[in-house]
Amino acid sequence: MIFESLDFQYVPSPNIQESIRYYTNILDGELLWKIPAYSVWVACIKLSDKEPYILLADHIEKKDPILIYRVKNLDKTSSDLKSRLGARKKFGNTKWPLLHLSRSC
Repeated sequence: MIFESLDFQYVPSPNIQESIRYYTNILDGELLWKIPAYSVWVACIKLSDKEPYILLADHIEKKDPILIYRVKNLDKTSSDLKSRLGARKKFGNTKWPLLHLSRSC
């Protein structure tokens, strides 16, 4: 397998407070942290006993969530995926999910 785990899912959140209320009050999630940095807000929500955690972010403009996967070797995995995705025309007009990789700790 390429991925060790899906650690986070970034979710666009134009109104961070409203999103936090929805994820905590309606979905019964737990707010783990909320931080401002560089004029943006990011909040981490735990929805279950297993990952991924939900990262609400007010700086993401796309409507699609962004998946953050853990990998053993970031450089190798990134290179391998770029090679594989170069041949994606074989698969037609499939919409590929946005994903980002993170190093194993």
